[in-house]
Amino acid sequence: MQFEHSGEPLLGATPIDTGPADLIRLLWRGKWVIFLGALIGIGVAAFVMSLSPPQYVASAIIMPSDDSGRGGAAGKGRGLAAVASIAGVSLGQDGNPYFVAMRQLIKTPRVYAEVDAHHHVLPEFFSKRWDAQRRTWLPPTGFVAGVSGSLKRAFGVPVSVVPGTSDLAELLDDKLAVSEIERTGIYTVTLKWKDPAFARSFVTWVITTADDVIRRDARQRLVAQIENLDRRLATVQIAEHRAALSDLLAAQERQLMVIVPDQPFSVQILQPAIVPERPDSPKVGLTLLLGAVAGAIFAALAWVLIRAMRAA
Repeated sequence: MQFEHSGEPLLGATPIDTGPADLIRLLWRGKWVIFLGALIGIGVAAFVMSLSPPQYVASAIIMPSDDSGRGGAAGKGRGLAAVASIAGVSLGQDGNPYFVAMRQLIKTPRVYAEVDAHHHVLPEFFSKRWDAQRRTWLPPTGFVAGVSGSLKRAFGVPVSVVPGTSDLAELLDDKLAVSEIERTGIYTVTLKWKDPAFARSFVTWVITTADDVIRRDARQRLVAQIENLDRRLATVQIAEHRAALSDLLAAQERQLMVIVPDQPFSVQILQPAIVPERPDSPKVGLTLLLGAVAGAIFAALAWVLIRAMRAA
């Protein structure tokens, strides 16, 4: 005796149609599964956020200091190459070359070294490698650190346990930023870090330290030029040449007089470093929303797939 299949679904099976209305009805029947998936997604997102501390952004606003009383643009132009050579930076076209040099010095190991010497910032930035109780450094851990250490030892390069300012410069490459505000000549200095109070202090420290470096370099250059002019004046006999050298010496001395220790030299701080109360990341609302959406989509796909397998 033969039986013919009538084309109807077997008992207990639910056909899966491909029309939009049928799909909507199917998803509605699994609404509680989808809702549960959204809740699980929110939980996963919250757990991921709990693994990393919130990040705050400290920001200060700076601009070039007043050019007046510095010997004029010509005087600055004559000393520009020397300042750049001493500071170890390249200068672009700007109304205040000292400010250009200061901006470029902010994110350099030289400034970081001076900041660390005065404020001991390395244990904060490399806290996982700093043993606060013993006040000693721990060797770096992880796969990359292990491979790097093995390669250095293989080539006879000493492996240092203590992080240096070059390591700090690498760490802060994408965390510390100096950016211009819409071509206004006004700049923001920002740092993204987990400790808001420390971030605010560090932004202030790098600005004032970079400015102090430029001031010291400028003063050393001017003192050297003044001493050189004094020596030349002692040997020059022609009246016209002596007059020209005397004028140049007076101009250099005027520049030297306005370089006041412990006072801003190349920069004006329009807004001291501040940190908003709310962290910059993670974005709690957005992260939870994305978790809920991802969980709901995953649950919906799983629901449709399971119903399709049952209907097969």
